[in-house]
Amino acid sequence: MKAIAAYLLPQDIVLGLDAVDREQLFALIGRHMGVYHGLDEHFVAHCLSRREQAGSTALGLGVAIPHARIDGLERVRVLYARLRAPIPFAAPDNLPVSHVLALLVPIPRPMNT
Repeated sequence: MKAIAAYLLPQDIVLGLDAVDREQLFALIGRHMGVYHGLDEHFVAHCLSRREQAGSTALGLGVAIPHARIDGLERVRVLYARLRAPIPFAAPDNLPVSHVLALLVPIPRPMNT
């Protein structure tokens, strides 16, 4: 298994990202994935939002790891964003989030036997 850093490309490090809430953050992540990786930005944002409905991906201490499985994705995609200003994220410690590591992973396919 590769380390996450092996999937993190230079263009996928975004410092000073302007987002006022989770919805806008997911839209911005989707836009980034559309521009740099050819993914459907609305679908990415939808998948991240849908996963977030199951429970907050905020870990505490200002960190969140939103993630989603994306059908048709050929490889793991990672984005690190440091937000310009922290945003509420329903973290267990109630602290706002300023560091985001977004993970998009392919849906596993059954192996042919």
